[in-house]
Amino acid sequence: MLENSFGLKVKKLIRKTGCLGNDMCTTGRFYLGKGKVLLVGEAAGFLNAFGEGISCALSTGLFAAESITKGIKSGNDAIAIYSELTKVERRQTKMSWKLGAKIAGRDLMPL
Repeated sequence: MLENSFGLKVKKLIRKTGCLGNDMCTTGRFYLGKGKVLLVGEAAGFLNAFGEGISCALSTGLFAAESITKGIKSGNDAIAIYSELTKVERRQTKMSWKLGAKIAGRDLMPL
């Protein structure tokens, strides 16, 4: 790909590395958790398209704690509460990726 796209020829491969990531942010498919486990931040798919992630981690962590507390007090499912509390955060995450895609001239997902 590098050779075809940019004319770069690699003469000798010194090291091959990689990393594992998810595509939840770019596809808008968040995974909030299951059973008694709530996922927050990037693990749940919350990550700003421009590389900033701590605000998503902090806000979803706070929402998770609030969901657990409300769930214990009311007897309701914490994931259902968490899903409701994270609606705005999910929309903002998707909008940041949509904006990033527009700037890059690509189409990622429908809002």
